[in-house]
Amino acid sequence: MRVEHEVRKTKELLSGIGGKMDEKNSQKVVKAQQKLDAVVLNFDQECGVNPQCKTHTKLSSENDVENMLYDLQKINVFQFRAGRQHKAFPDHAKSILEDLDMGKVLTWVQRLVKRFSKSHQTVDEQDESDNEG
Repeated sequence: MRVEHEVRKTKELLSGIGGKMDEKNSQKVVKAQQKLDAVVLNFDQECGVNPQCKTHTKLSSENDVENMLYDLQKINVFQFRAGRQHKAFPDHAKSILEDLDMGKVLTWVQRLVKRFSKSHQTVDEQDESDNEG
């Protein structure tokens, strides 16, 4: 990570010389960068600035999730309150099962079971169907 920061700083300094990019000017920039880094480091130490992170850190959302859950529990979003609804969904049913046609669900499940059972016959079932035909 430290090298990535150094490369970024070098690119920023090199972009400052514009069209005058040659070996001589590049060496001047690199030497100037070393002196600039020393000045910045000294300034940061004098002012008590914490150094930049030099390594990649592990990304963890555990604390974020805990904070979010705490906030949601604090305002009781999952507790039923009569008349509470979102203005974007005024006609939204409280339960997803409320408007569900159970006859259609049963037909759909039976069709899936039939399709699944055809494609997953056991060896004994295949032998029986071969003997019958």
